[in-house]
Amino acid sequence: MIDERTDTMHKADETAPDHTEHAGDSRPHVVMMSANTVVVDARVLKYARTVAQFGVRVTAVGLSSGRSSRDLLFQNLDVVQVAVPARYRGAGLRARLRRLGHGFAEIYRAIRPWYVTQEEYRVGLAPWQRATRAIRSVRGRTQRDHDRPAGPAPQRPAPPGALLKLSWRYRKVQRYVLAAMATPLRFTSRRRRGKDRTSSLRGNGNRLALYQRFPRLARWRDVAPEIVDQELAIGPVLDSLRPDVVHVHDVYLLGAAAQHAHRAALDGRMVKVVYDAHEYVLGLANVKPRRVAAMRALEQEYLGDTDKIITVSPQIAEVLRTDYHLRETPDVVLNATVAGDPEAEVPSVRDLAEVPEDVPLLVYGGGVVYERGVHTVVGALPQLPGVHLVVVVKRANTATVALEHLAEDLAVRDRLHFAPYVDAESVPRYFRSATVGVSPLLHAPNHDMAITNKFCEYLAAGIPIVTSDTQAQAELVRDLDLGAVHRADDADDCARALREVLDRLPELRKRIADDDKLRHRFSWAAQAEKVREIYAELMGGLPDQAWRPEATVVRQLLAPAEETP
Repeated sequence: MIDERTDTMHKADETAPDHTEHAGDSRPHVVMMSANTVVVDARVLKYARTVAQFGVRVTAVGLSSGRSSRDLLFQNLDVVQVAVPARYRGAGLRARLRRLGHGFAEIYRAIRPWYVTQEEYRVGLAPWQRATRAIRSVRGRTQRDHDRPAGPAPQRPAPPGALLKLSWRYRKVQRYVLAAMATPLRFTSRRRRGKDRTSSLRGNGNRLALYQRFPRLARWRDVAPEIVDQELAIGPVLDSLRPDVVHVHDVYLLGAAAQHAHRAALDGRMVKVVYDAHEYVLGLANVKPRRVAAMRALEQEYLGDTDKIITVSPQIAEVLRTDYHLRETPDVVLNATVAGDPEAEVPSVRDLAEVPEDVPLLVYGGGVVYERGVHTVVGALPQLPGVHLVVVVKRANTATVALEHLAEDLAVRDRLHFAPYVDAESVPRYFRSATVGVSPLLHAPNHDMAITNKFCEYLAAGIPIVTSDTQAQAELVRDLDLGAVHRADDADDCARALREVLDRLPELRKRIADDDKLRHRFSWAAQAEKVREIYAELMGGLPDQAWRPEATVVRQLLAPAEETP
């Protein structure tokens, strides 16, 4: 029989937050999890608010760059931010060699066969933790696959039981070696008895194909060891929360969600895993090919453990179905905007840019990097006399400086403006005073398949759209008569498309304003209806309050500072 005793020394040193005060809460429990602080991710917050309005207990779990913390936002949404010590990243011979300095003392510290601090011990223990958790995860996966209906992806065959037993025995021996290396710490601990012993703790296509052909060159645990650290930190938090569903956003924490479900299966609990693919991993822009291949390997390893797959556009859903031979096409939940509070005061982007009402104003909202193609619109301004462009950007960066230099070279700097971000729920009213919304993305796999936040925000604001010929958005603009399409990275054709829309402006604005079904289709309320169907199927039903009309209407994502406890 495999010995499953826990490591008592490690357990004594863990400082995971306490999550036991909801022990008497009998509602179904959903954890929304993402590899960021959560409160900066509008999509995660929209889901969390929506599912909470269905009468389900929701905890949002993310990462912290400092200490672990827990907060309670308005409407009783739990937010847990977990600190991630760099342990696995600092373990092993390669990491030690990276830390070598110049001199005997540094070499000695790198090669000595014992630990002198608790943090060194934790770093050394991290690979053992990952390996033993992986063994238990494999056993749990086998049991979970036996107990649950088939998921959307084909299940992989379980490894032989004899191999698992041999692996476990090897890890037991390794554990004794680690304990021996930690012997000095025991004497140190006795001398310090009574004190706190815890320490503060774009890529080339050919190269991508090479890494996919030879996957051992891009193993995700080697390329992104920080993800293992995240799994080690978040795993105990998930275990203490005991959720019924883990809804993991993006690929990075998919393994942590799946492994928790495996451990739960060994305890007799069935935990459902929902994977929300915000992007097509192989289409990631501005990411080195080896890391893209590694993230793809991570996704492939754990996709079979999911009970539901969701993504952000029909095109990505179809590609995922084809790539992974899924039994069903993933559900699509657009990055649509929430309704917002009609009583809240929202500034006007036109006022902030100081552009008169009778002057055509183009608006671009979102991240500014070269691949977003904003330079194409700036390049079109010389052919559009009197037309202004306002770029809504979070902060200045090298790309915004480049736009300013380009505008100066083209003698249109006085018609290029920058405006700050506002709360996500306020964006449609913020944009409403603009004349046309632009989405000039350059061609890239994810861009060609994307239906962006700004696309939905422009429609909610009631303004026409000029988009580049990236497939997904271009098809919608043409089919629904929402504006015009230009060739990506072509300033002359962009000017032509903008003139076409400005000439038809009253007709296009009326077409959008009069079509309630259109605006509902690209609203978060419509997406919330899909989320409700997904969760009703996943959880075998929802409380009665989930079916009230107001259950799908979200008006606020974050409480004002003075309202946050």
